[in-house]
Amino acid sequence: MRVFFTNVIIKYVCVTIILTAYSFHGQANTSDSTDRLSVLQMKQDLAYTYQKLNENHINPYLYITKAELFRKYQTISKQITHPLTRLQFYVIVSQLVTALRDGHTIIDPPTNYYEAYTKTGLVFPIMVMMNEDGIFVMNNSLNHSPIRKGDQLLSINGHTALALTADFRTLINDVSPLYDIYAQLFNELYWFKYGAYKSYQIRYKHPSGQIGTTTVSGITKEQFKTDISTTASDFEFKMIDRTTGLLTFNRMFKTKEFDTFLDSTFSVIRENHITNLIIDIRKNGGGRGRMADSLFNYLTNQPYQLYTGIKYKITQDLKDLYLSHDPNHSDPVDSAFIMSQPNGIVADYLKFNHKEMITVTPHLKTNVFKGKTYLLTSNHTFSGGAIIAGLFKCNGFGKIIGTEPAQTTKFVADHTYVSLPNSKLDLGISFVELHLPCEQSYYHGIKPDFEIKPKSTDIKKGVDTQLQFALQLIRPGNQSDN
Repeated sequence: MRVFFTNVIIKYVCVTIILTAYSFHGQANTSDSTDRLSVLQMKQDLAYTYQKLNENHINPYLYITKAELFRKYQTISKQITHPLTRLQFYVIVSQLVTALRDGHTIIDPPTNYYEAYTKTGLVFPIMVMMNEDGIFVMNNSLNHSPIRKGDQLLSINGHTALALTADFRTLINDVSPLYDIYAQLFNELYWFKYGAYKSYQIRYKHPSGQIGTTTVSGITKEQFKTDISTTASDFEFKMIDRTTGLLTFNRMFKTKEFDTFLDSTFSVIRENHITNLIIDIRKNGGGRGRMADSLFNYLTNQPYQLYTGIKYKITQDLKDLYLSHDPNHSDPVDSAFIMSQPNGIVADYLKFNHKEMITVTPHLKTNVFKGKTYLLTSNHTFSGGAIIAGLFKCNGFGKIIGTEPAQTTKFVADHTYVSLPNSKLDLGISFVELHLPCEQSYYHGIKPDFEIKPKSTDIKKGVDTQLQFALQLIRPGNQSDN
């Protein structure tokens, strides 16, 4: 049973929501944005979506009542009065799905339309960071513009930061806004919601408090300047000084390479007598959960707590998924449990196996790290990344610095995929609910030990606020605080 718990439960819950740190599920449909759907076709697809949300979702009424969702369905249905393109219908039907406020339940965006548009069309020229305080400039691709790195964007074409966030949440949503994802996909989401623009009227504020207004031109996708971090490797290690190392873990997909990387990295850490390790998962949106298990093998040689709750919504779609030879849903123990349960029920795995909690015993390693460990988290830390953060704190592996992960500590995840019959849009629906062993909440992620937000003044200077705070903790004289 240990193999199941360590290699499968985390794995299948950590299938990243939309990207690898949000890469969209592949759309096989190659039709263009002029594809039109009749009123009847769209209403059939909307009804199918509503039906499947109720049938397949493990806990659809966590954040919305059954009556509220039904009214939402009726309202959207009444708004469908004339034929629309497939792209337009995607924007409409997503409103029903995102009403569940579940980041793992989503209509996959038909990104082929956006990709076709960017071959000749113009995009917003500014790379942004978003949080509850607003929208901030990370990089401006226009050389002759009064807008600078660190400035706050108050509105774009009349849309305030609050309005933009609210509109983006109708396409991708969770219990709390997924600010980092909205920033990463800003151009795509803006285009989906508002269409194409050749120019943008922007109201902005400098860190000094001075407010200005300007109009900027759109640019081609090739002209868009991205921050170097957007092309960072899946994982890497570097020594900051003779006693401190930084392990950056961005994506959870290359399992074999990660195992090799970890063994080599922690051997280097041991050989160089590193006593402080900073692990950065601020851009980790999830992936293969086995990689979380691999990481913890090097942070402790003691058993650690995993989950105190595991429940599945048993459906024929779930059983078909486990019969499809999908590599992420192929464990024989898991499959046998699911196949043994009748369709339509919520099956409690722990109760079925007479367990109150799952505890994992790590594989014995000779190069387990025995120094002080610090974990950097952000709003982008989601799915498998958020599980790493939760287990890290619940098991006392070290201190967390940054902002609260977007995913809650009691959450629904993974998904069965169904295709809407007429539009052929893909709908992913969460089928498992998991409870981390501490700070259990349906509304909050794991709390950092030190809540540190990036500062606009630091952004302007190119300073990493959270990393600098971690290094300040490590300096002699602060060791007693850890």
